[in-house]
Amino acid sequence: LWSLRRSANAGSEQGSDRGSCSDRGRGSDRGSGGVSPMEGKGAPRALRLFRESDDLTDVLVGLPRESRASTSRTSARVAVVSCAARPGPFDSALEPKVLQPLAGQPVLAHVLRQLHDGGVNKVVLVLGARGALIRSTLAEMGLSPQLEIRFVDLGATFANGFAASLLAARSEVGEADFLICTPDHLFDCSLVPRMRRALIDAAGGDGRPSVFDAVALVEEEPVDRHRRGIPDSMVRVAMQSEEHGGVAAVLHLGEGTMPEAGPAVRHGVEAGIYACTPAVFARLEELSLHLDHFALSEAMARLVEHGRLGGTSTRGRPWF
Repeated sequence: LWSLRRSANAGSEQGSDRGSCSDRGRGSDRGSGGVSPMEGKGAPRALRLFRESDDLTDVLVGLPRESRASTSRTSARVAVVSCAARPGPFDSALEPKVLQPLAGQPVLAHVLRQLHDGGVNKVVLVLGARGALIRSTLAEMGLSPQLEIRFVDLGATFANGFAASLLAARSEVGEADFLICTPDHLFDCSLVPRMRRALIDAAGGDGRPSVFDAVALVEEEPVDRHRRGIPDSMVRVAMQSEEHGGVAAVLHLGEGTMPEAGPAVRHGVEAGIYACTPAVFARLEELSLHLDHFALSEAMARLVEHGRLGGTSTRGRPWF
């Protein structure tokens, strides 16, 4: 929410950028040739509530069709979303956090909708505890038939955590580039398409060898981070100031001593979405051979050691 407030304060400075999230863009997704990715029961009420809430509206709406078309041929079209993380403080005995309501829809439904609106056409959804409840709830939501959802159920007793659960999606992803997303982060509508192209942009164009094995979305860190509500538990990132295609090399991610910020180094926090090549699965597998539980940031830190992790800034666009 601190990032939403920051975006609101930017106001006129981002006026032209917010045009991609206009009411005209929303309408184009629902006119002839467009399919609304959320047509089930309660959707009109949810959309109405978000339109009444200013900045939250822009987080969840889709891009105009013409914006999608520019990224549809070569960028990542698959996303892996895992609901098999260990229970947290917002999970209850009866209802996991991802099914708790937000503007009339489960949080997870909004996550799937924003991925579809951003050009993703296949989601590999990894399930663990309460997987049957998650699956049945989504079946009642009326999600777009154009969004293919592949369920991978690890069973109610799976307890190895979010990062380890991602390995179960390996066969579904195949050799394609893909996104790794958390099941509870929502993003401005411009960020998902940009992340889908991040590996291509870093390489300098379609068809070129990948410069990085993964690219992290990074919120550049304000000086008054504590007053803005950023918890110390968030994964910290240091990356070069120099960019290629909007992507910079990450110098440090996770725990340990950060390089000092300066003209050549920017600090930030990881924002919950990665663009990945299949090489990421190899790093996850390496850790799984030695550890029962590990964090995704540990796998990404291994990429940093070999200069294979990039970072791209949110550029002030809201997420929460």
